[in-house]
Amino acid sequence: MIVGLTGGIATGKSTITHRLKQDGYTIIDADEITALLYQTNTAIIQTIGQIFPETVIENKINRQLLAQIITDAPHLLTDLEAVIHPVIQQEIKKQLDIHHHETKPVILSAPVLFETGLNHFCDKVICLYTSVRHQWLRAQNRPGMTRTKFDMLIKRQWCNRQRMRQSDINISTFSSIQKTYTKVLKSIQKWEE
Repeated sequence: MIVGLTGGIATGKSTITHRLKQDGYTIIDADEITALLYQTNTAIIQTIGQIFPETVIENKINRQLLAQIITDAPHLLTDLEAVIHPVIQQEIKKQLDIHHHETKPVILSAPVLFETGLNHFCDKVICLYTSVRHQWLRAQNRPGMTRTKFDMLIKRQWCNRQRMRQSDINISTFSSIQKTYTKVLKSIQKWEE
């Protein structure tokens, strides 16, 4: 079984996936895969380097510099997504194939699960949500985060309502991490039965 875990920026996906990993669940994290591709995938590095040459430093993509360029020129994000999303999907599919024999559900964590069609790999989907105000309060503590960058990311992602309509379970992350995690874990365990 594959359980998708999604939610907008700063809704708690990383915290919850970390806890699930500690409890023995296999995690396939789209953000981690993207970061790895920026460091190791020669074709991606070369292609992004052709579009954004200043982002290639020591044969790796400098993610902070790339994020700054995209924040300053959001229309370029479409070019970047056209390059990176198919490769990310291919890598995710490869990881899912490797772990298809797992007895416990495999967790596919992706902020843009629906937007990129990754939900089609999932048997069930959990959406984490909180208010945009709380998302901003959490996100502003991240390195390099600005209100402009945050607003751009929010606009590029589905709103909570869209995600929630498509998901099997919706869990608010407004409460404590422990309460949120307990709800997520109970949902997954129910599906395991």
